[in-house]
Amino acid sequence: FSRVNVGLTHFQTFYRENIKSEVTNIPTFRQTGYTVTFVSSHDTQLQWLDSAASGNLAVKRGTTRSCVSAAGTYDFTPVGCHGFAQPSVRWNSATTPPTPVRLIAVSHSMGGRVLSTENVKDMFINVLSEDGKLKTRLGPLTGKPGADGKMAYNFELMVSEGENLMLEPTAGTLLFSPRTRII
Repeated sequence: FSRVNVGLTHFQTFYRENIKSEVTNIPTFRQTGYTVTFVSSHDTQLQWLDSAASGNLAVKRGTTRSCVSAAGTYDFTPVGCHGFAQPSVRWNSATTPPTPVRLIAVSHSMGGRVLSTENVKDMFINVLSEDGKLKTRLGPLTGKPGADGKMAYNFELMVSEGENLMLEPTAGTLLFSPRTRII
């Protein structure tokens, strides 16, 4: 048998041929893609961009292989409810050996809500570090009527693994109980 390497493709990478004489006809091979290997700590969506096109790609936790159609440099940007160590990863098909795109989540989306009997326009959430320093301020939040007649002010923020935060709702005409919540 002779083994003919095709390179990196999404499908079969070689053909087996029986050689019955010294002259043999080997099919013409045309490379139609490049395999990108992703190693991810969590399921995520990626937006990709190269010099000519863009698109979306689903990546599962663990190892995922996908095929890109052209040689070149690609930028992969995770989108969704996880924050990654690198906000964007650049990959080049010419790198030998091909290096995997590594995606390690370091923060995760956390949601919450404040319930009130009043509809106010100046509802904010102060997000404080453990030592009481202001990290960010969310809002103004928009209230939505709930089934129980109360207004629900929903919010979302990214929280690093192991991070402790204090959430402090504020509004000009409301008092809160409890005044703060540690997460």
